[in-house]
Amino acid sequence: MNLKTVTSLLLVFTFLSFFCTATPAQDQTTDPRIAEIAHKVVTVSAKVQAGEVVAISGNEARLALMEALAIEARKAGAIVPIFVTTDRIERANFTEVPDQYLGQPDPTLVWLKNVDVWIFTGNIDDAKAVMNGVPDTKVAKASQSADARRKELEKSKYRGVFIGVPDKYDATYAEVDWKTYQNMVWDAINADYTAIAAKADALTKILETGKTFHITCPAGTDLTIALDGKRVYANVGMPAHSDQFISGKMTSFTAKNNAQCFEKMYAAYGGDKDRIATIQIGLNPALRVMEDKSEFRPQDAAGMVMLGMGQNQLFGGNNKTEFGWFIPVVNATVSVDGNTIIKDGKLTF
Repeated sequence: MNLKTVTSLLLVFTFLSFFCTATPAQDQTTDPRIAEIAHKVVTVSAKVQAGEVVAISGNEARLALMEALAIEARKAGAIVPIFVTTDRIERANFTEVPDQYLGQPDPTLVWLKNVDVWIFTGNIDDAKAVMNGVPDTKVAKASQSADARRKELEKSKYRGVFIGVPDKYDATYAEVDWKTYQNMVWDAINADYTAIAAKADALTKILETGKTFHITCPAGTDLTIALDGKRVYANVGMPAHSDQFISGKMTSFTAKNNAQCFEKMYAAYGGDKDRIATIQIGLNPALRVMEDKSEFRPQDAAGMVMLGMGQNQLFGGNNKTEFGWFIPVVNATVSVDGNTIIKDGKLTF
């Protein structure tokens, strides 16, 4: 997909630095790395304290990981409610539940007032199977309660941790060898968060003091953005500061494949779906883009640039829409005030 024209600029920079994972459900019961992840998430990422309420939610395929997280949180003195769903339930929400019940108020909103930490492990295991044949209009209707959730999140005290849990489905859909995929992601989990945080701090200073941000890539992207001292959000796998944003507008687009599929999905939503929402810069050195025989473009990979469109209110942006989508900018070259910070997809600072 290639942006043709972008006007006006306000955007958000998000440094994505780590990617937590687990092996498929059938392996989780014996994989010793599950306990390692749980300990790291509870003690380093969430910094759980005694007496806190730590909610854990996810798909049944993540039960071993959720169990390990609950044990670690309990050992830290936390109170731990757990919420479990299944692919069958998630698909039924779109295929069997009548339209008038889609987008109902979320009952968990009232609980946010009493939750200190919420650890998400993902509600869907096989996304392709769950969403196959589901009309985009149903997905859009189901998202109507999202605005109320965002407002409650802004008022709540809770700290959120999302653990992306790729399995063989993800590797298969990305057309990446399972062993290669799994080992790379495990290395990313065990990355040095302190070193990544230092990298994020350095980049934050560059962006906060810069005036002009310029992105180009071999596929044709050529985007210039006025920074004007906008703040930056840094996600480094540990509690971090958040700073912030902007917005621009897409006037046309092209796609090599599945253009009609995208247009149908795009048409189901209204609002600021055509405005720039975020720019994400990956910092994790263990992840890499693989495009020779696959389409694996991990957004956390060091030097990877993702241009986000649509929804950005959770980051403090002003785009009003329930639709969000990302354009990967592979092999990007990025400069701030003429100084190169990414060259051909590689960090240079």
